[in-house]
Amino acid sequence: MTEQAQELNEYKRILNESDIVSKADAKGIITYVNDKFCEISGYTKEYLLGKPHNVIRHPDMPKLIFKNMWAKINDHQTFRGIIKNKKIDDSEYYVDATISPILDIHGDIKEIIAIRHDITDVMNPKKQLTADLSYIENPLLVFLKIANYDLFKEFYSESIMLTFELEFQNFVLEYFPPNHSLGKVYNLGNGLFAFLKNEVLKEERLFNCLDEAVEKFKEVGISFKDTRYEVDVYFSFANEGSNILDDVTIGIQHALKNKIPIIHAKNFHRDAKIRAKNKLKDIDMIKKAIEQENKFVSLFQPIVNNNTGEIEKYESLIRLVDKDGNYVSPDQFLGLAKKTGYYSNITKHVIDNSFEALKYTKKGITINLSLSDIENRKLREYLLTLLTKKENIGRITIELLEDEEVKDFRTIKEFILRSKIDGKVKIAIDDFGSGYSNYERLLDFHPDILKIDGSVIKNIIKDDYSRHVVESIVLFAKKENIKTVAEFVSDESIYKLTKELGIDYSQGYFLGEPKKLS
Repeated sequence: MTEQAQELNEYKRILNESDIVSKADAKGIITYVNDKFCEISGYTKEYLLGKPHNVIRHPDMPKLIFKNMWAKINDHQTFRGIIKNKKIDDSEYYVDATISPILDIHGDIKEIIAIRHDITDVMNPKKQLTADLSYIENPLLVFLKIANYDLFKEFYSESIMLTFELEFQNFVLEYFPPNHSLGKVYNLGNGLFAFLKNEVLKEERLFNCLDEAVEKFKEVGISFKDTRYEVDVYFSFANEGSNILDDVTIGIQHALKNKIPIIHAKNFHRDAKIRAKNKLKDIDMIKKAIEQENKFVSLFQPIVNNNTGEIEKYESLIRLVDKDGNYVSPDQFLGLAKKTGYYSNITKHVIDNSFEALKYTKKGITINLSLSDIENRKLREYLLTLLTKKENIGRITIELLEDEEVKDFRTIKEFILRSKIDGKVKIAIDDFGSGYSNYERLLDFHPDILKIDGSVIKNIIKDDYSRHVVESIVLFAKKENIKTVAEFVSDESIYKLTKELGIDYSQGYFLGEPKKLS
């Protein structure tokens, strides 16, 4: 017995040194605390003994959690959970708590023992934020993202960036008006910070508060290491709903993508789920279409010679036929197909449909290809085989689509050169006049044709700037002996002006809708 008692005392000693231990009577009045309890809470044993256990309860903790805890204890069960407690200085700490009732010989609760592990240091800010959100009854959650945060990372090491984030966390509230009352700041990393407040705040007041902060960031920037940086910040907030964290997370992404300084992210998670559900339907539609025959068809839109008024060639335009026999626009499925690995399958259909159409017309065919299509070895070799067949030589134009995912320009240039030499292929650049990489693409691919973007062409009647852009493109093209095509020619007045401006070809619904050739 003496040996067993000694072992028991050793276990108690180890427990007291490693864990936060307390005892309470059946009503929750503290009867014992160990040194670890006093050390982390800041209270003395003398103060704590005889006090109710809620002396360390953090005001953020909802009453429902403790109601559930007492229900378990009174049912003679053990309660386990993460609890946010309050120190004597009102700062918080997190514990992983196990609380069990001790019963007497009659089955009544004699005392309650609580053993807790301090997990404050292992609770990263996102976990703390998630835990705090579960405690708060009226959460107001705001995200702030430093848009050009990567600029700092170019100049400073990882350790210095950690210092920057800690400093920014300490002074960021100075950018808000004095009456902002945004609460605790969480450093979520990579230039993202969160603010959480247990308060019902009017949307207009919050918008004004955040708008003032945006303006102050623009005005004073951020100072770090004796250097002032101009920064752009974006805000996303939500103050209701069960998915508030997901709402604000999606909201800040939306703000960055669309360059909107302040986003009210109400129901963004719900809307994202609906979009995801629709995307899954579209993915299923694409997959089934690939598995079946004749579900990807090509329609052909005429390209008219502006001098003769005759059709010179056709552009091959892919469509998906849905279960009801309706045509689905490529805008609805091509982007998704790229992300899900089905894109090359669709390109194969485009190629097959286009070469099959050559049998039904003496005109040329223009095929749209992304640069990543050309990087695909199987597609590239398959296309070269078709291009160099005797009956196809000189009848194909390849229209290059802008593609930011290109990895191997050397392979693409070799393909273009070989297709020009062996297949007498013409190279066209799509959507010229929009975006920023137009002239760089000219240097890379030495095209034979520039297709002037429809967003410019459709405005040339009313907008002088659009017309001047077109004039400059035509002038350049003529100097370089490059042919031009006007896209989106939707009425007679635009068609007439394209001819007056010296554009070689026109394409659009006014001149002919896409249709089958077979």
